[in-house]
Amino acid sequence: MDDLFWSAPLGANRTLCVSTLSQAALAQCEVEAFGSDFGYFVYEVDERPRSAGISVLAKATSEDAAVRLAEILALRFAADATAPPLTAV
Repeated sequence: MDDLFWSAPLGANRTLCVSTLSQAALAQCEVEAFGSDFGYFVYEVDERPRSAGISVLAKATSEDAAVRLAEILALRFAADATAPPLTAV
């Protein structure tokens, strides 16, 4: 299940991602409202010095749902000519 990873830059030092997250990463985010750590997460990685970390935005419980979310996000980024499309890694 951890084969899928999608990301798109949101500007300098910020990235939007769809993937699984480790228990350690979820613990650092203090995420409890999403239930178990099983599934795919939509999250932002912020690498700015004062606000560095991961912010979980949403959860998809299946790979199909995660792929659909990534496709929706890719369409949104494609509609914005200044933003690059999402890329699969």
